[in-house]
Amino acid sequence: MYGYRARIGYTSPPMVTEVFPYEFYKIAPPGVTLALTTLAVVEITAQEVQSSAQISLKAAKEMARNGVDLIVLGGAPVNLTAGVDGLDELIRTTEAVCRVPVTTSLSAQLSALRVMGAKRLAIIDLNLGPDAYRHLTHYGYDLLGVKSSGLWIGGCGPHHRRRVRSRYPPRPCATGTCPRYCPASSSTIRPPRSSGRTD
Repeated sequence: MYGYRARIGYTSPPMVTEVFPYEFYKIAPPGVTLALTTLAVVEITAQEVQSSAQISLKAAKEMARNGVDLIVLGGAPVNLTAGVDGLDELIRTTEAVCRVPVTTSLSAQLSALRVMGAKRLAIIDLNLGPDAYRHLTHYGYDLLGVKSSGLWIGGCGPHHRRRVRSRYPPRPCATGTCPRYCPASSSTIRPPRSSGRTD
């Protein structure tokens, strides 16, 4: 029986989504299933992101109507159409409409950074550039730099993190920006060192 433990709805920004569901089922325990809607992002333009934000809210209603247990609104650029101070309101209003617990991928990313004790960030991305990550400084992180992996889906691995971390001593938290491009199978997650440093 599918989804006997939990059914998780996820709105995935790329119109063609391949890596995310593959990685999800490698990590999720038996009985947890993914209800996936792909959005309209192809070239990551402002129009695509705005359109995706509208589609994601419509998809969330359909997911709730179909009985998912949790809805995750995916994609930090899509989440940020609500504004850097609008995440909590986006979650509240969507929950009120759907009557299902709701979170966002940006909320999850920020929670993960807090759990890891990260303060200083070096970002590995596709080719979006530093402006795409200004919101991280709003949330209190020191953004040291952004480095393009020069690769597409699944191309970002531990060697990219090592290279980026070595550029910004003392070593920062080097993070990929998107689960669709940095698969779990190639990622290494290490907690902060026990020396008391929180970078």
